[in-house]
Amino acid sequence: MPLYLVCAATAIFNAPPDEIAWVSLLYTVVLFLAERLIPANKEWNYPLNFKEGGREFLADVFYILLSGQLGTRIVQIVASYAAFRARDAWSFNFWPMTWPFWAQLVLAALIYDFVPYFQHRAAHRWEIIWRFHATHHYPERMNVLKGSRNHPLDFFFLNVGGIAVLFFLGVPSEVFLPMTLTLDLLNTIAHSNINVSDRFIGWFFVTPHLHHIHHSATLEESKSNFGCRLIVWDRVFGTFRPRFKEESAPLLGVSPRRPRSIYQQLVAPLYRRRYDEP
Repeated sequence: MPLYLVCAATAIFNAPPDEIAWVSLLYTVVLFLAERLIPANKEWNYPLNFKEGGREFLADVFYILLSGQLGTRIVQIVASYAAFRARDAWSFNFWPMTWPFWAQLVLAALIYDFVPYFQHRAAHRWEIIWRFHATHHYPERMNVLKGSRNHPLDFFFLNVGGIAVLFFLGVPSEVFLPMTLTLDLLNTIAHSNINVSDRFIGWFFVTPHLHHIHHSATLEESKSNFGCRLIVWDRVFGTFRPRFKEESAPLLGVSPRRPRSIYQQLVAPLYRRRYDEP
């Protein structure tokens, strides 16, 4: 797995902007195949029979287009506009341009995941935010396409903060682009169904086993491991929980576990009625 991350990061760092989408698609396919070869839980993979797994697959693709693609562009536009307006008003640049490139990458990564960490905790604490975030927790099994299963407003809330702060601080594009693409790849891996060892990378990065805990249907377990890319902040602020020890697949989803329609996932959160408690 570490070798895979090195290869993925190398490809992304050297890919021209117009090829990044193809690189992302390539590694999504690689991860999809890896789920078949080394699954964390075999029953979580899409059934090969499209009649059984097709509806879930199409729903995942729908959320990728709605939140993952369209949502990402909206977040970047809003965050950059707000940050650049603020920088113009204050006329300063805090970013340590003289630091080595690798040090700037580490700093950007820590900031990029720091703000969403607390926003994520807020989404599990306050019902008005949980209404929208619950959509992300409805799936009862994890796989590579589940990372974008977000209500559009939840996706915006969880992603705009970290990006806006980095833009406000003046992070250069040559640092921002490879850092975000690499960490977003880690986010995809975290939501995947790949059996990854936590022995080393689990000290710093979120692995599938660690993030599966956060998606547990057990309320106490779900209020842990809030990081979607880095596990560092969970360790610092005491919300880290080690991986499940049982061999059977853990129960994921939102209790009570039941199918939710698109209406319940996207429209119902706009109203005050509570469908599921955080």
